[in-house]
Amino acid sequence: MDANLKLRVQRELRLLSEGGCEAVLVEEPVACVVYKALATGGDPASTDVAVKIPDGYPASAMDLAALPSGSPLQGRVAGGTNPQGTFSALGSDWTLSSYHPHQWPDNAWDPNRHGFHTYLTHLISWLKRLN
Repeated sequence: MDANLKLRVQRELRLLSEGGCEAVLVEEPVACVVYKALATGGDPASTDVAVKIPDGYPASAMDLAALPSGSPLQGRVAGGTNPQGTFSALGSDWTLSSYHPHQWPDNAWDPNRHGFHTYLTHLISWLKRLN
């Protein structure tokens, strides 16, 4: 991982930590951030969520979110019934959901404003609005 990219992501994770959210940077085998124990609107009451670091980040927007493979929430989150593949990180397998919070013009990706620290609000909303 490029040193400047790593510094940026670490800064964003520090902001999350200051706000009380635990998130971990994973560099191998897949570059991603794993948000720990996020509250849900169902059962289980909390879950980890992984988000890949997109090629070209921060110019490229984050897209998709992954739940632990086999999670009972998979079919209940927006885009969860349209899986977008799997990957392994932190000793777990993750299933990507078709979740695109930055696709709308009123929430267009701005690399000077958005990052892993702001993506948290989208993930919280995503996990609370279960089908």
